[in-house]
Amino acid sequence: FGEGITIVDDKIVMLMWLNNEGLVLNKTSFEQIGSFNYQNSTEGWGICNAGDFLIKSDGSNKLTFLNPSTFQEAHSIMVYDNQGPVDAINELEFIDGKVYANIYGKDVIAIINPKTGIVEGLINLLGLHSEPSQSDKELNGIAFNTATKNLYVTGKQWNKLYEIKVIAR
Repeated sequence: FGEGITIVDDKIVMLMWLNNEGLVLNKTSFEQIGSFNYQNSTEGWGICNAGDFLIKSDGSNKLTFLNPSTFQEAHSIMVYDNQGPVDAINELEFIDGKVYANIYGKDVIAIINPKTGIVEGLINLLGLHSEPSQSDKELNGIAFNTATKNLYVTGKQWNKLYEIKVIAR
């Protein structure tokens, strides 16, 4: 089934979770116009458009950078915080030069420096939803509103979409 999606020009790029394949769709008609195979990862969890690159997650602590025209892997980085590798990187959003990534099974969004892989901050969403992250009900969606600078977050089987303003502490 489909996982992460992002927009590149007039195309929608969508990852398939276990098929080792990404799909390219026409943004207007949703007709499939292409596909691509993953090279060094076998799963597709999240993808975002960072301009010069697409950034893909595979459920590990690795972020893979793809050429947005050919979808070929250019390079990858490992993600770490002060505790060590940050595994289960899932849904991605690129905001103001940083990768925002929800961590599968946790009510947290990591703010990752895409040059170094260092987690520079965490957004704690514990208590936002009445059913904290658990199997099949976890946080799993991030979107950014460029006009308001707010995030939209939701999860699997959540019946609500939350708009939140992130405030630095």
